[in-house]
Amino acid sequence: MAQRKKKPSGYQLQAIATAQYKNEFMRKLKLIMYSIAGEDICSLIPLAHLEAIYSIRCYSLKLVPAEGHLVSPVILNNMKSFFSAWVKDQPIPYRPNELKISLDDFFTVGMTIIKLYYSINEKMFPAAGKVKSALRDFCTDKETMNICAKQLCRLLYVVGYFYSDISERYYWLSYGLEINVEGKFGSNNLISVYSHQSESIHVKINGLVRPASKLGWAMDFKGLEWAAIKPSLLTKEVLPNDEPMNIYVQSHALMRLSERIDCVMPSILHQNMYSSFVEPKIYFDSHHNLLIEYRIYGTKTGYFKIDIVGNIVVVKTFLFLTNNGTPEGELLGKNTGLKMLDKKYLLIDKLSTFISSDIGTSPQLKKIFCDSGCQSLFDLHDNNGGIYQKTPLKPTSEFMLAYLGWNNTVVSEAVPVQKQCDFINPSSLIQR
Repeated sequence: MAQRKKKPSGYQLQAIATAQYKNEFMRKLKLIMYSIAGEDICSLIPLAHLEAIYSIRCYSLKLVPAEGHLVSPVILNNMKSFFSAWVKDQPIPYRPNELKISLDDFFTVGMTIIKLYYSINEKMFPAAGKVKSALRDFCTDKETMNICAKQLCRLLYVVGYFYSDISERYYWLSYGLEINVEGKFGSNNLISVYSHQSESIHVKINGLVRPASKLGWAMDFKGLEWAAIKPSLLTKEVLPNDEPMNIYVQSHALMRLSERIDCVMPSILHQNMYSSFVEPKIYFDSHHNLLIEYRIYGTKTGYFKIDIVGNIVVVKTFLFLTNNGTPEGELLGKNTGLKMLDKKYLLIDKLSTFISSDIGTSPQLKKIFCDSGCQSLFDLHDNNGGIYQKTPLKPTSEFMLAYLGWNNTVVSEAVPVQKQCDFINPSSLIQR
């Protein structure tokens, strides 16, 4: 009988994997150097010198939790998967000869080639001068290096951005090149993952006690930054103390934000909430309630209703642009006769209707919304179409027109905001 083959040991499997990695690394090294020089200059380098270069190579980009920072294994593995796929798929053009390599290959093989360039002197081996001359343009090309650095910074921000949540935990990432660590001669491309648990308190307003999370956002390389607002921006009174007040967001406000901006991922909603408070546009409604305009990448989408409680600002709820209680929502009701339940029935109290339905193609409907100050809801898709998720089963423009009784009639001129709205003119009350 034929004897069964023994399974390779863990040590043997590790040795095979190491050899395969080395062969692949050296293959890429030779290919990229050939593309740079237009000839096989690797063959001019003594084997011993190539072996030495491999031993001091730049290792692959590696994500690790920063010292003293908690990152769950699930989150870290998800970050690694996203990061690895992105850096391997992102091409970096090297302009002089149209060479394209991935971001991952640049930080490993490309930076190893740069190491090789600076380690060579003309007396090292017979063709050293020729090799160094052939690599000079690539290794001193600051433009390509800047492109790679910017791409990496963008990726670090996106990864931290994607997993951050105002009510849960903030994440940010930072890059560093560590040389000669852990007894190795190579250089580690290290991505440190930092985190910060959301800071929560309980706030009592109108007899109700709800949890509220401190509003901030994490910036790559910089870390966590908190949003704050000066009291003088919220009142025309002269105050003895104008120290910025921290902002806390009630869980109710975050829930309403997700319900009404229902086609955008939470991290995008939360980051834009932070940026809306960093550069606040402040409004007062007819009952003198404070409203802060909410913008998605600069485009108005609604308002946060806020209160001042002691020395902090509390965000109580979020109002979509068409909701009752906003200047645009009140005017829309007056121009159409639509009440709160009508808006809910037609689903025009959610952003997804403006993204997924065909109401923007109806001149009659678009006119009435725009005359009520809601033009920005149609601008959102045009400005940032890639961030929205389209949803099915939205009311059609024909259904809305039938509901409003406008199937066969021409929409008359709507009354402008300045004449019809009970709210104080918002533009005159924006505090800078």
